Amino acid sequence: MKARRLGILFGGAAAFLLQGCPDQPELECLISRGAFAAKYTVVSSTRVEGTGECATLAGDLVGVEQYFPANADKLQDTSKSTIAIQTNGTGTARAPDPNPDHKIYSLGKVDANKPKNGLCTASAFVPAQVDLDAVPPAEPEGGTPDTDAGADDSGDDAGAPDASVDTDAGDTDAAPPAEQPAADEGEPAVHLKYEWSNVRFLMKEASPGEAFSADLTVTDSGCVTKYTVNAEYYPPAFGNPSCAGPADDAGVSLPNQFICSSDPDPAHGVGSGTGINPLFKNYITCDPDLFYCVLTTDVEHLRSVVK
Repeated sequence: MKARRLGILFGGAAAFLLQGCPDQPELECLISRGAFAAKYTVVSSTRVEGTGECATLAGDLVGVEQYFPANADKLQDTSKSTIAIQTNGTGTARAPDPNPDHKIYSLGKVDANKPKNGLCTASAFVPAQVDLDAVPPAEPEGGTPDTDAGADDSGDDAGAPDASVDTDAGDTDAAPPAEQPAADEGEPAVHLKYEWSNVRFLMKEASPGEAFSADLTVTDSGCVTKYTVNAEYYPPAFGNPSCAGPADDAGVSLPNQFICSSDPDPAHGVGSGTGINPLFKNYITCDPDLFYCVLTTDVEHLRSVVK
């Protein structure tokens, strides 16, 4: 795999490289692979089928993977590539979609192998889609209860308690009623589609493919919601991505902004930083709905501040 970062530099070597190296290779569109914390901002939401208000999403953890074909020498050809984006929304569906043409990820093509104006773009994404039929409630064990069992239709005493049953309320030796299992309510149908477009990755020497912005259209059970998306790479070393802090007196968790620091902050109980690119630090916040550290700006703005 192609190296993406330089190691720590010391002394004169660092000074030399900071002045620029004429033989330094030109950046290619190599995207950071793994989890990205994505903040969704609603542009519009419309119900096209059914009734009721449309639910909207605050964001998600999004998986990104880049794929390269092999060249004639059976080596990785970085001149062309595809990119897959998968959300938890489709990735955690209750069952696989029986339609083999439906995928839980969106696959698109990287438009060029070199960045243009600090950005690498991707397009022609095939939607991620999950369609599942409703699952009816399961019948109780033994079949459907017979509500007419034991009823006497012969006279006025129909439905009276059996005289052999001891109805003495004072009998403390009576066994407690058996706990009834929770009713199986079945599962609703799932009709979910994610359509990505206008995908742009930041591609600078100090941040190679570590942030992206995009447009996203989510169709979910009769609602069509359009979002803008800004996302940054979540390094695996970060571990638990939650930035939730202690709960308040009402038991509601509060965002802990200190957890989103790129660097350790022992004074605020942060033993290690997130590993998120420190050049993003002025544009990272703990989102109070997601409890993820998310970007507050798009890649066009980052391009102007990240060298």
